[in-house]
Amino acid sequence: MTRTTKQWPRRLAIFAAALGLTAVLPGLSVYDNVLLSLQAGDSMAALMLSRSRRRLHGRIMQTLARFRLDARSDELACALSHCQQQWLEIAMAIARGSSP
Repeated sequence: MTRTTKQWPRRLAIFAAALGLTAVLPGLSVYDNVLLSLQAGDSMAALMLSRSRRRLHGRIMQTLARFRLDARSDELACALSHCQQQWLEIAMAIARGSSP
C-alpha cells in the first residue's frame, strides 16, 4: 500500500466531518470515528492539521466509556458487531450534540 493510498481513509473522513455526517466509517478506528464527529464544526484547515485531537481526547474517551466501547477504541470500526456499530453511531451523534 502506498503512502497516498493510506491517506485516503483520513481524507474521506475529513470531508465527512466537514459535511457533518455521523455514519460510522468502517476503515477508521472507533476512536477516530468519534473524533471526526466532534471535529465536524472545525475549519477545513484545523481538520487537515487535526489540531483538536489532544483537546478532545478526554471527551472522546468519556463518550466511548459511556457506551462501553473504550476498551475497543484502537480497533477498526468494522471489527465491531452490528449492534456495537449502532452504539458507536449513537455515541458519535451524542458527542457531537453535547457541549464542550
